[in-house]
Amino acid sequence: MRYIIFAILAFVEFVFMTMLTKELDHIKEYISIQYSSFEFSSREDKPTGLNTLIKVLVPVIYIIIIAGILYEVNLEWLISDIYLVTIIYYFIKWLNILFLLKRKDLHDWKTDVILAVISTILSVTIYYTFIIKTKQIFASVEEIRDGVWVSIIIFIFVVIRDNIYNNVKTKHIEEEKRKYKYIRKKYLYFKDKYSDIINTRNKELAYISYSILLYENYNRPFFYRGLEYIKFIFTRRPTSLGIMQVTSRTLISSKTSVKKGYKIIKNEYYRLKKKYRRDNRPLDIYFITEVIKQYNNGTKYCGEIFYIMEIIKKVENESLLVNQRLN
Repeated sequence: MRYIIFAILAFVEFVFMTMLTKELDHIKEYISIQYSSFEFSSREDKPTGLNTLIKVLVPVIYIIIIAGILYEVNLEWLISDIYLVTIIYYFIKWLNILFLLKRKDLHDWKTDVILAVISTILSVTIYYTFIIKTKQIFASVEEIRDGVWVSIIIFIFVVIRDNIYNNVKTKHIEEEKRKYKYIRKKYLYFKDKYSDIINTRNKELAYISYSILLYENYNRPFFYRGLEYIKFIFTRRPTSLGIMQVTSRTLISSKTSVKKGYKIIKNEYYRLKKKYRRDNRPLDIYFITEVIKQYNNGTKYCGEIFYIMEIIKKVENESLLVNQRLN
């Protein structure tokens, strides 16, 4: 029973961490400390100190708070081995990456495992040196007055935080390798699966279509699309469905969403092509940008699609070179 409760607590922690990182991503433009979020189009080393601090310290703080609550409500039997919540949390996180998000090739496993080990060691240490040696986790009024110790703890924390925040960065080269591997694998998979739908000799149109397909799948993996289907069944409200996130009033399969999505891209591509030629404008990067914006109007969205298109072109060129050598 205790381990089931630990699993539930770990899942709650996972949901909280997911919400926290998403919120930090949304407000990062308005805060002085920088939270680094993943972007396909990013081509530089990024500071990940805040990410590291969150990944290592929040699970430790979480079990301390939970233990304090359990002491307060006289559920001390649940506190035994509560550090297991941290371990279970990381397993839930990794299962989500592997099987629900399917982003195994994008993830920096080496760094994440190291941070998980550090966080687990801290959790175990805090458990044996603090949590089980007291029945009052939360400070009393008298203890709060002990400002000297509080000041010392804050000082040490700030020193450690600043050193980690200023010195820990992602390695651009390693991240580029992971992104290339992920995009290449997904592109070849989707090309094999949907080439009968995205069937065109226009390479540019094909690259745009596969790039949008790949990015929409990244944003809404299979499991989360399933939740959207369930939500639609109960609400019956028009929503974005399928792998290409096409707005629909009826249930549609992923294959149907690819047909609808490709039709939208194809129609807009040739409509804009006529318009550009009529206006004597070159079919350059601005033309492609406008085609992408007809599907999803956003500066970041366009940047991500352009990056994926660049990788897909490399994959196609490599395949062409291999075929030439074989022939």
